[in-house]
Amino acid sequence: MTSSSNNNTNRLVLGTAQFGMNYGVANIHGKPDQKMVNAIIDRALKNNICEFDTAQAYGESESVLGEAIANQNLKGSARIISKLSLELNNITKSALQDTIFNSIRNLQVKQLYGLMLHEEEQLELWDNGLENVLSGFVKNGLVRHLGVSVYTPQKALQALNCKNLSIIQIPSNILDNRFFDAGVFEKADRLNKTIYVRSVFLQGLFFMKILPENMAFASDYHNKVVLLAEELDISVCELSLWYVREAFPKAKIVIGVDSPAQLQKNIDYWTKHTLKIDVPAINKKIGKVPTQVINPVLW
Repeated sequence: MTSSSNNNTNRLVLGTAQFGMNYGVANIHGKPDQKMVNAIIDRALKNNICEFDTAQAYGESESVLGEAIANQNLKGSARIISKLSLELNNITKSALQDTIFNSIRNLQVKQLYGLMLHEEEQLELWDNGLENVLSGFVKNGLVRHLGVSVYTPQKALQALNCKNLSIIQIPSNILDNRFFDAGVFEKADRLNKTIYVRSVFLQGLFFMKILPENMAFASDYHNKVVLLAEELDISVCELSLWYVREAFPKAKIVIGVDSPAQLQKNIDYWTKHTLKIDVPAINKKIGKVPTQVINPVLW
């Protein structure tokens, strides 16, 4: 049976990109309205999910999430991680303080649990003054943790070497084992830093019944996931969640939903006690996956 600590819901983080914009290759519903978001946040908090991932670049996500958190009157219970603007080109203290204060106002909180660089390219600014400025915001209590969202194992390893970056967000799923193979999880554990895994459903690709013509290059690997789920007599959603739950046991797992019912389904799957799936055997069946398939930027 899975250990109780391994499938605790406090390992889950609610991604909120879809709260502020149309997000995900399989998204057919668009942005949920404020009432729906309020209900999603209510369901999350009632299930001990208190971490939320957003970004300044996610349209109205910060404001919508902030309204939902305020609606719960549980501001102190919510841990919110946001990401700096993709257009970051001014690393002066005043410019960064303005943008952080704007996020805090939008989110209606006193402190950001985490502030992340949104792109790995922004790491190039780290040693050119950005580290010193952002570390000052940690010291004065505006931010608790600093981090970065990356796409490649090389940048994840580079980020882990940055003393004041304590959270690293990476994409990983049943098709994408690049970061595990590169030793990212092992190094993070050794340095006592936290990995946040996003894209566990590959932006919804796994749930599509038929891939569009422009995604034909991913068909063989999509089919492997579907067939694996059928062999195990479980849903693709269960397989995807159980895989990351078992393969990355110390990581936080970021999931996005568009309704309370969808969130509850994911929670039920996550917490279900079942025989451990054989991660090495699944990796062997999947084999090496082309970068074009596992990096949505290339779609």
